[in-house]
Amino acid sequence: MSRKARWIVGGIIGILAIGGVSRAVGADEPPTPAASPAVASTTASSATASAGSTAPSTTAPSTTTTLTAASSTATPGNAASASSGGYLVVSVVDGDTIRVRAAGSATEQKVRLIGIDAPETGSCEASSATSALEGLVLDHTVTLTMGGDGEDLDPYGRALRYVDTADGDAGLAMISGGHAIARYDSRDGYGRHDRESAYIAADAASPAYACPVPIATPTPTADADPAPLAAPIPGADDDAGATPTGRRTTTAEQAPAVVSYPNCTAARAAGAAPIYAGQPGYSSKLDRDGDGVACE
Repeated sequence: MSRKARWIVGGIIGILAIGGVSRAVGADEPPTPAASPAVASTTASSATASAGSTAPSTTAPSTTTTLTAASSTATPGNAASASSGGYLVVSVVDGDTIRVRAAGSATEQKVRLIGIDAPETGSCEASSATSALEGLVLDHTVTLTMGGDGEDLDPYGRALRYVDTADGDAGLAMISGGHAIARYDSRDGYGRHDRESAYIAADAASPAYACPVPIATPTPTADADPAPLAAPIPGADDDAGATPTGRRTTTAEQAPAVVSYPNCTAARAAGAAPIYAGQPGYSSKLDRDGDGVACE
């Protein structure tokens, strides 16, 4: 066999040997089967369901949560919904602010009524507004409701709520009675609250309460100096007018004669000075000091 033929035969044998080795190695690694379309779909659905069961809900909580009760941790000053019971109004601060205590709790919380404004403390109208709110809510169990604008507390830490009694909305009653006005709403830069329209309508229909004007007590005016009292006549007594015989004179007999003096000089010349008020010849023009004695 020629050299060329030996090379060809050797090459063929080498190729066959390499192929055999490859098959032997591949036999130790089983082929990976292709995933069934049905199985893949089921797996994906299961994964989606699993993820959905653990993902947090994205639904926004309602801003009109009604705080009709108090749990062991909920207070009017947070947005958490309470579970049972109600809020007792323990005091009224003024015409738009109260203090409440949750059922079974000793903690008090200030509550500012939403959407109203009562007169400032110190005025007669403020006292009347406080009394009106006391009549509506004091010692009553009330329901506290957020206003829908998302505000929970004001800058002073007071819970912002509607206050409802068994008879209805206390804030609306205050406006209808003229003890408060509709305020702190979308008209003056605040968020719109749920009952704003009803409050504004009630305000327009109700004039503001005004305290009665006190009736002034008349002050006595200084009149002209009263006429001086007549000075007693020296020697006059109860027996004046009696005659030596004991018979009392008649009125005509007692009537003094009409006497007048142009001046004190004449009165003194007649021996009549001094002349007391009520005596013949007395005249106020002769009594310059008005003491009831002329020509002293």
